[in-house]
Amino acid sequence: MEWAITVARQEPTLFPKHLPTEIRVKIARSSVKAPAHAGGEDLALTLRPIESHRDQMESQYLHELVAATKGDIKAACRISGLSRSRLYALLKKHKIGMSGKSSN
Repeated sequence: MEWAITVARQEPTLFPKHLPTEIRVKIARSSVKAPAHAGGEDLALTLRPIESHRDQMESQYLHELVAATKGDIKAACRISGLSRSRLYALLKKHKIGMSGKSSN
């Protein structure tokens, strides 16, 4: 407390800037910690990696594309903007046949 009063000199109010550096650093670090999920769970444990979201959306899009084009590869390439080889690679990745059915 003496430190803060000495640093503040003639100022009528004490501010965080008057505290010793190590205390300000400790306070700053504690305020930066990741917030807990509403249920108290760690937020990182409740979220999936972005790749799994991307894969899910990609798969859904491909199923809809194949259904909309009734398996016509030319139409699917034209609508999606994908090259034939890229479209086939994605279909293979998601195990989707040109009938739209997954081949698990």
